[in-house]
Amino acid sequence: MGAEVRGQVTEGGNEEFPFTQRVSLCECPRCQSAIVGLQESETPFDSDFDAPLRVWPSPPVHFSAKIPRPIRESLTEAEKCLRGKAYSACVAMCGRALEAVGRHFYPPKSEKARPLMLKQAIDRLAADKVIDGRLHEWGAALHGERNLAAHPSGTDFKKQDAKDVFKFASNICEYIFVLSAEFDEYEKRRQNRTKRKSA
Repeated sequence: MGAEVRGQVTEGGNEEFPFTQRVSLCECPRCQSAIVGLQESETPFDSDFDAPLRVWPSPPVHFSAKIPRPIRESLTEAEKCLRGKAYSACVAMCGRALEAVGRHFYPPKSEKARPLMLKQAIDRLAADKVIDGRLHEWGAALHGERNLAAHPSGTDFKKQDAKDVFKFASNICEYIFVLSAEFDEYEKRRQNRTKRKSA
């Protein structure tokens, strides 16, 4: 059963704002808590609204199955820490996720071999062109933040700090495992299309 609408505000649909937005305040049928949904339309007609998107409280972040499980698990735990206001723990888990990226690409060659640490992994990923210069810069900054969070440094991470670190760590993983693969698939389709035209 869907949420029950308690109130709505519709705005736009005029010369200044030709598109229309509808914000709905709803009640969850299970826990009776408030939910805010947003719908948009490119016309002023209510019948053309998109399906509602929950904007508050924010829905849990979903990570693509293309991201290997150990990395996804660390990102998921980081997001839980962020929601629970455990900001230092969130930063530490983001560092763990990036470290897992390095171990995915460069697993230890034997049981006795020492796995790559975070900074080494970031540097190798950049050298092997798995990430570009900007992502290497992000990774290096996150490495420093992770060290401050994982040790009794006295650093007081605020909500915005943790949100930024989580966003950058998530985007690095998304770029490596999802966007890069999707671009490769797009390139194959594009090249096949070009071959068919020239045949």
